[in-house]
Amino acid sequence: MKNNWQRKKLGEVCEIITGNTPKTSIIDYYGNSYLWAGPSDLDQGKYILETKKKLSNKGFYESGIRRISSGSVLMSCIGNIGKLSIAKKEMATNQQINSFVPIKNLVDSEYLYYILQTKIKDFESKSSKTTVPIINKSKCSEIEIPLPSLEEQKRIVKRLERVLGEIQNAKRINEEALSDINQLLPAELSKIFAGGKEKGWEEKELGNSSILKMTSGGTPKRSMESYYKGDIVWLKSGELKDSVNILDSKEKISKEAVQKSSAKIFSKGAVLFAMYGATAGKTGILGIDASTNQAIAGMTVNKEKLNNKYLYYFLLKKRNDILLKAWGGAQPNLSQTILKKIKIPLPSLSEQKEIVDRLDAISEKAKKLRELHIQNTHSLTSLEQSVLSQAFQEE
Repeated sequence: MKNNWQRKKLGEVCEIITGNTPKTSIIDYYGNSYLWAGPSDLDQGKYILETKKKLSNKGFYESGIRRISSGSVLMSCIGNIGKLSIAKKEMATNQQINSFVPIKNLVDSEYLYYILQTKIKDFESKSSKTTVPIINKSKCSEIEIPLPSLEEQKRIVKRLERVLGEIQNAKRINEEALSDINQLLPAELSKIFAGGKEKGWEEKELGNSSILKMTSGGTPKRSMESYYKGDIVWLKSGELKDSVNILDSKEKISKEAVQKSSAKIFSKGAVLFAMYGATAGKTGILGIDASTNQAIAGMTVNKEKLNNKYLYYFLLKKRNDILLKAWGGAQPNLSQTILKKIKIPLPSLSEQKEIVDRLDAISEKAKKLRELHIQNTHSLTSLEQSVLSQAFQEE
């Protein structure tokens, strides 16, 4: 910290206000007139411009709500401690937020916003060590911050906004690049399968036994403890992710379970397709012999007619179309009957292999680009933290 800077506790430079909630039994307190923030509303960025819930005029002025002025810095103080935003106008918050109201002519609200970002670990260390971390306004008030003159605070904010703005722009470009990366495989899939029609490729339903055998797994009785004491991988639909080499599961079953229950073994190379829930439409290829529950369709291909990875990529391409046939709303539900009616274009095996090789290459390229994106994201975040930290240290 620079020699001519003071150190002050937050309680000395701010009024700290913990939000509250009007009586929910009085409906007239709630409306669409005044912002009333909760922690999730602090995800908007530097300024809070909107809230999911609002108060009426009566709720804002007659309910006993603690109002905070424009320029106050809001911070989540329960659970995910340290999310920050600045109020752009008079508003209120619930009890999960502490608001720091700067004392006029002593601390600039934007300087306060930035310095608080460097103090998150201090807030976390002072929080209660319960299942859900909590820091009250008393402990918040004890946190110390460096405090230069008001003029110097404004100079620091100006420099930070210029540099951090450049970093934010780099982050935006990085995210736009990720969007382009994620379109590489879908674009090539559309191109390939659209071109197949022009080439006159034969089409057959997935229920055609000459190209593949489809069945589903099963769930051994939970009451039979011995069924779940084995080393056979047993996949549930919620575990299925797009992958060409599935090797493990959260639960295992025994040989006895396979012999005496509805569970069955799918051989290495079988193509799996989730038929239920949030993962409906996910597909994968087994890298080992394994079993599944009944919400997964397992497809064993006739290797003389169908390449399993070609089937995998085809199912990726058709996923959205297939899901449109599901029922169940929020929890999509498919059946083998639906899947068996899906038609797959069938070029020669040699063409299928060429297609697979091309799609594998694109998938690998996309994977490497995603890894680079993650590295860039980490680097930019680290740079952002470094810039903030150095702004309040000796030059």
